[in-house]
Amino acid sequence: MEPLAFYTIFPYIAQMTKHNGDIPDTDVGFYSGVFESLFSTVQAVVLIFWGSMADRVGYKYMLVCSLCGMAGGPVLFGFSTSLWQMAVFRGMTGIFSGSNIIIRSMLMQLCTPETQARTFSWYTFADIIALFAGPLLGGALADPVSQYPAVFKGLSLFEHFPYALPGMVTGAVCASGAAVAVLFIDDSRKDSKEEPDAASGEREDSQGHHRPSIGKLIKAPGVIGVLCTLSHVKLLGSSMMAVSTTALYTPVRLGGMGYCSRQIATLIAAQGACETIWLLLVFPFLHRRVGTKGILYLCATMFPLVFADYGALNELLRSGSEVARAWYLVGLGGLVVFGSGVLMASASGQLALQNVSPDPQVLGTLNAVAESCSSIVKTVTPAASAAVFAIGVREQVLRGHLAWFILMLISPALFATTQWLPRGV
Repeated sequence: MEPLAFYTIFPYIAQMTKHNGDIPDTDVGFYSGVFESLFSTVQAVVLIFWGSMADRVGYKYMLVCSLCGMAGGPVLFGFSTSLWQMAVFRGMTGIFSGSNIIIRSMLMQLCTPETQARTFSWYTFADIIALFAGPLLGGALADPVSQYPAVFKGLSLFEHFPYALPGMVTGAVCASGAAVAVLFIDDSRKDSKEEPDAASGEREDSQGHHRPSIGKLIKAPGVIGVLCTLSHVKLLGSSMMAVSTTALYTPVRLGGMGYCSRQIATLIAAQGACETIWLLLVFPFLHRRVGTKGILYLCATMFPLVFADYGALNELLRSGSEVARAWYLVGLGGLVVFGSGVLMASASGQLALQNVSPDPQVLGTLNAVAESCSSIVKTVTPAASAAVFAIGVREQVLRGHLAWFILMLISPALFATTQWLPRGV
């Protein structure tokens, strides 16, 4: 639900900002970026609360609370009529964005060593669906009076609130998720009252079970290595998404591909299809053969090759010869097929997080810590990556490939973070 709520506003946030605020066109991009990142900024602060409360009072109860809150946030955001309202309701949505870590913790408790690879391949696949469905939903439903006058013209609700419909649909999806959780999810964990242990700083439940503090949890063997690995994977993935979407549109002479909107949509759809194959078919097979660390090493090898491929494709297009065009098609096919495989690193990181957890009773808190780190990265990385790409294109640094070159330099750090993971992960 969270990726859906996060990405839905991307196609129309600039237009909504201009519509609701009396600001010059030059400032629209700044305010749009603030609204986009506000969700992740607030999320990074509150996730520890959601994870620890889920461990204490039960996953199902906190999941329903999170989904109900997220059902209201997008609706109120869509009915905003000023910039301050947009900021408040976007932040409100971020406050209730704890469902992902709770669902992930429940999956970790339910799956076995034999089923964990397939379970988290499906979980990552669901995230990808939301990542693609969010922008499509937002773009298709924003300002319906202008897009579909035959249906919506004359409806005063959508004439006065042109961006209410995508928020209403997103809220309905979250509300339906809450209903499903209430009716069909069985939280089998036994409720227990906890008392703090004054000597250790840990919490003890009614059965004498000690829950480690967050500080001790982070210091547990292998946890820091997994957190660094997950954060670096998020850094590379977020940067690649931010830079690639801009590079596909950028003219060839400046370092991009020069694609139109239809070509970009087709390429993204093809990548989505390949990601499905990698996650649902290839990932479980590879995990049985080489394990979590083996897949992370493979992705660490693939990341710099993918980044280099983007720059190479532009150089082939700049050449313009028939031979270069043929090699361009080969390289593009490789980018679509093999470039989609790097998302296996995310699923592998989730498996590693489960395996280094010192106690099944703190999975919610551990997931919250990991997701908080990812949220911080997600807040900073897209804007920074886009800024570096813009500088490289404007100044023609490395013929417009500055961002790809920097990503190639930092991606091998995934080898180092994977090396920190304990044996048997």
